[in-house]
Amino acid sequence: MNPREFAERCLLGVLMSQPGRLAPISRWLEAEDFHSPAHGTIYAHLRAMVEAAQAEAEPGQDPASLPGVDAVSLYERIAASGELGTHELSAPRLHTLMATAPSPQQARPESYGLMVLEASIRRRVAEGGMRVEQYVEQATDVADLLRAVDNALADVDRAQQRWDSVTGLPNLTRVLEGESASAPDQPQLRSGPPVQVLLEPPDEQQVQAAEQAVVASVLSNPRLLEQLYERLLPSDFADERLATTYRSALELHARGEHIDMVTVAWEQQRHEYDYGPGITPEEMLALTEHAAGDPAYHADVVMRGAVTRLTRAAAEKVQQAAQHPGLQPGDVLHTTRMAYAAVRDTAARMYSQGSTPARLAGLSSPVPLDAALQQPDGSPPSPRRLRAVPPPEPDRGR
Repeated sequence: MNPREFAERCLLGVLMSQPGRLAPISRWLEAEDFHSPAHGTIYAHLRAMVEAAQAEAEPGQDPASLPGVDAVSLYERIAASGELGTHELSAPRLHTLMATAPSPQQARPESYGLMVLEASIRRRVAEGGMRVEQYVEQATDVADLLRAVDNALADVDRAQQRWDSVTGLPNLTRVLEGESASAPDQPQLRSGPPVQVLLEPPDEQQVQAAEQAVVASVLSNPRLLEQLYERLLPSDFADERLATTYRSALELHARGEHIDMVTVAWEQQRHEYDYGPGITPEEMLALTEHAAGDPAYHADVVMRGAVTRLTRAAAEKVQQAAQHPGLQPGDVLHTTRMAYAAVRDTAARMYSQGSTPARLAGLSSPVPLDAALQQPDGSPPSPRRLRAVPPPEPDRGR
């Protein structure tokens, strides 16, 4: 018997022995919060019996005294409903639940109920992460991924509200954002990208080619950084070496210094310790020799790849946090929100004004990747492909 099942059994056992202690718990604990469907059914019927008995109670009657609410009546009610089979419900099983629970003097049903609620929140957060992960594998549209993230965030908001209302603890995220902890926190779906924009997630080869094309374009025409500076970040790159090269060009641009292959190669030395090496001068020459296509479109492909990777990583991180027993529920919810927020932040940059998705807004049919990569004048993409970057030749002068 694991701790979650033990808490569920003890909670039901105490409440069957002392049904009058159910009222305050029933305001925030639902039958769906129980991991065991049988336990949830028992709780739902017990709560219905308690509510009916309290409604018929005489004025001044002891609220803890509820005639007609006992284990025998509960068993007969559930058996008559037919909701549980004989293997799930029996008089001995109800008796076992009551015998498992601590004595009435020692029992703390409110604490047991919080344990059941915490397990429920963890379970739902993990299930949300699994659904998002499935979307990553199956989605044919980046907007589908973002809608899945929005739905998961809405679930997190509702779970946060429930936990805060019971524990009285402030919402950590609201405090960090400088909002009033006492302000109403209505869960709202984030404003996602235009639903008309349908762009398929790129595969690894397409992302690699797009990243090479972006770096080649920047090395060939550094003025492009004026358009890419705030929109495309080094963290959007899947290839860490290309990311370091792009980061070095951004640093030179920020300082207003001259940018070419020589200055970028020199600047890379300063970032190698923190971010790893960039591409070699030989690789820079090979890339710029075969640069082709519109860099704005290639940047969009890079960002679509980043959204896909971030969504997958967020789903995995959320599931790990939900299954970590050392994290408090508030920490689990905060970790989940931050993981999904990273996806939304990247998507916001991807759908910024002037981007490919923004220019394609209003189209009602899916946009294949080849169509999205066509030239600005509508002509098909260049047939030239970026060849694989050759490995650097050994320095024979040594």
